[in-house]
Formats: sequence, C-alpha cells, structure tokens
Amino acid sequence: MKIDLSFKIAVLLVPIILFDTLAYAGIIPEKKRIIFKGDEQQQVLLIANTNDYPILMQTWIDNGNTQNVPSATVSPFIITPPMSSLAAGEIKGLRIIYNKQKTLPNDKESAFWINLYEVPPTSKENKLVDNVTVAMNTQIKLFYRPTPLANKPEEKTLVTQLSCYGKAHNLEITVSCKNPTPYYISLSNIELNLNNHTYHNETQLDMMVPPFSDNSYRINVDSTNVPQQVNVEYSFVDDKGDVHGVKSTIRID
Repeated sequence: MKIDLSFKIAVLLVPIILFDTLAYAGIIPEKKRIIFKGDEQQQVLLIANTNDYPILMQTWIDNGNTQNVPSATVSPFIITPPMSSLAAGEIKGLRIIYNKQKTLPNDKESAFWINLYEVPPTSKENKLVDNVTVAMNTQIKLFYRPTPLANKPEEKTLVTQLSCYGKAHNLEITVSCKNPTPYYISLSNIELNLNNHTYHNETQLDMMVPPFSDNSYRINVDSTNVPQQVNVEYSFVDDKGDVHGVKSTIRID
C-alpha cells in the first residue's frame, strides 16, 4: 500500500503540535473526519501507532452511542480489518466500505462514528505486580453525503442559516438552534457576550445540528439581567476538521 509521505511527516510532529483529545491516544488517524460521497465505493484511512510499544486495535462503525459494543452495532458501513496489531511506529490502512444494500437518505447527510479502540499489551513481568492496562477509544466522524448534495456550500454560509434563539431561566440560558439545510452543522462552542462578560455552553458529547432538525445548548450565567438581544459567536468545524468562528446576535426570551 502506498503511504503518503506528508502523513508520515505529520506523525513525527504529533507529540509536539497536537494538543486536542487525540494527543492522549497512541493511535493517530490521517484525517480528523471522513466525508464519504454517494458515488464512492470505498475509502482508505491511514492509522499510525505513535506509542513506543505494540498495540492491538479493534475497529467498528456505529451511530455514536458510547454504550455500543461492536457486536451490537448496525451500520451500512464496514471497516476492515476489524482487528489489527500495530508495531511501535507502524502505519496501516483501514478500508471503509459502503454496503449499498442498506440504503441511506438521498436528500440529506447521514452521520456515523468510526471507533479506533486500542489496547496496549500486558507483559508477563507486569502480571507479577499490580498493573492497570488503559484502553482508549478514539472516535472519528463519518459523514455520508449523497450525490445530489455533492456541491456543499461553504460551512460559514450554512452556520449563518441557523435559526437560533435563547430562553433565560434563573441563571441559565438555553440556546436552541434549528438547521433548515440538508447538511450536518458541526458546532464546537457557543459564546455569549452578556453585560461585558463572556459565557460558554456546557460541554456536551455531540454539538452537531442534524439536517432539518435542531439541538439545544445550556449556558450558565451569573446574572438574571439579560437583554433581549445578545451578541453570540459560534465556533464550527469544517469538512477538514478545522475550527472557525462566525459572529451574530440572538433574541433572548
């Protein structure tokens, strides 16, 4: 299999420049997210083991439920091999295949999660003493984009189409956003500027606003004196996994 040289160089730089959640995992994917187009049969995702020891890696694709186990997942996508061993510093390719017998909507995007579950080895010496083996699961989002939606507008344009408003209750503001587009809009943070103070939404596992649907976000504030119009900044993630920001105003009820 041909390995992209730029990916090999990036892997060498990971311990220095990568400070997000992936930095705590020993396996590093080539991409932050996968965009699977409707006319594609399969894709290859490169995985690097940046640990200084070999690992066993189990892979599967599901709907993002953290309680899922590989044997109970249902997905139109198959990832192979389902089990791999990677030596220290080794790079391997995973093949993602779309089973078109399980049809997906043609008028909107669908989202799934690729799971990369790594388990470090347990040596015979470690068995003689108390030892905790930490297994980590890295998740990558996979978006299926049907052929009629191939020409996706800029992410910023989609974010500005969100219809958002806030509802204040005591010291909490709930921001609800409705997405009128057929694309997933991946928010990563909502920042309110209220009375010269900045407030951020509570951390939640999934901040995406699904196509033709909505999502809500809770923001704790320290004042009940809330104006009817509030400045807001949305941080969002594009197809490459990069984060951008766009400013707007929302109505608070």
